[in-house]
Amino acid sequence: MKKLLLLLIIPFLSFGQGWEQTYYPTSSYGYSVQQTTDGGYIITGKINPLGPATQYVFLLKTNSQGEEEWLQDFLSVSSSTEDEGHEVQQTTDGGYIITGTVAPFGNEQVCLIKTDENGNEQWSQIFGGNNYITGQSGMDRGLSGKQTTDGGYIITGYTNSYGNGLTDVWLIKTDENGNEEWSQTFGDSSPNHHSQGVSVQQTTDGGYIIVGKEYFNQQEWDIYLLKTNAQGEEQWSQSFGCTESSCNESGVSVQQTTDGGYIVLGSAGGYYLIKTDWNGNEQWSSQVSDSFSGPQDLQQTTDGGYIITGTNYVDGGYRMYLLKLDSEGEEEWSQTFGISSYGHSVKQTADGGYIICGHQYSNGYNVYLIKTDSEGNVASTNIIEIPTINKTLITTVDILGRETTNKGLQLHIYDDGSLEKRYIIE
Repeated sequence: MKKLLLLLIIPFLSFGQGWEQTYYPTSSYGYSVQQTTDGGYIITGKINPLGPATQYVFLLKTNSQGEEEWLQDFLSVSSSTEDEGHEVQQTTDGGYIITGTVAPFGNEQVCLIKTDENGNEQWSQIFGGNNYITGQSGMDRGLSGKQTTDGGYIITGYTNSYGNGLTDVWLIKTDENGNEEWSQTFGDSSPNHHSQGVSVQQTTDGGYIIVGKEYFNQQEWDIYLLKTNAQGEEQWSQSFGCTESSCNESGVSVQQTTDGGYIVLGSAGGYYLIKTDWNGNEQWSSQVSDSFSGPQDLQQTTDGGYIITGTNYVDGGYRMYLLKLDSEGEEEWSQTFGISSYGHSVKQTADGGYIICGHQYSNGYNVYLIKTDSEGNVASTNIIEIPTINKTLITTVDILGRETTNKGLQLHIYDDGSLEKRYIIE
């Protein structure tokens, strides 16, 4: 008597959580992305279709699949300008705030642009733009900005129009309409001193954490971490240098962690990750000097680990890079994407995956947006069936024993007496 073998055949499925999209035919760069409350995405950056002398800020809204819903452009003057959006955030009223730089006729100024939910400008504000020492054009740049708990905004970047050094970290606090409430500069008057802010976040105590870089006394750049109170007054600062000689370090992203400390992403001939306590004292660091030469953005993930994006040099070309680390900075996995592509911004999405934006070269640079699953895969729907070996199918029936060719649950009966349960998907 033959034994009846019940075999469950499970097809391997990936559920299409990932996709890739490019936007604009020529000369466009994506610098910042965030998931929006409707499940779509908002992106800012720069576009210069007529060359670098006419470069302007764009704001692009997509649906959850990365399909464009609307696009807005912001040009500070009619010609001869070099504007760019560096960071975008959805605001509590459903609109958006863009922090960036405008440079009409080469005179760089910090800009803050507020839009409604459709990207229509509600107001904009400009800060700086005139070097108080020389009276010439300023070099003032807005690199990071966030909405604060009081409904206003905090901006960091750097200035040579104010402060002590050749460039100083600049921290600007505004009200809900972008009017300046106060500003602070951080640096010293040492010869050839530079300090620059790159990333800012409001902290749980109402103050601010800033990361950037500083250069002084003819030395190399160091990562510069600065904590202020709610009025922008310095509470402490820390500098971090790489362990190798003659290398430049730059802090590119900072976030307060769930334990009240801070995680800092730096660039130092590779990536440089530093975990500190709430006073900025180093708890551990992870430094990798390899082909990952362009780390750009960092976020703590819901599992307590970290996700990083940037650019890696792989197989003779630059590619967008996604790196997942555990809570101690140890690598869990990594992924590369595209050809001649560069990563600038990453966020964990509501489904546990990731959204990355940057740019890719294909007959000019295009905005490049990638959605991945939780393992960094750009998935598509596939079915891999296990083949039947040395047996012949007699009949196919449904769960009630009726012969069927319909999709869905099927029972396959073979001449050796075995039975296989299959779920057919097309």
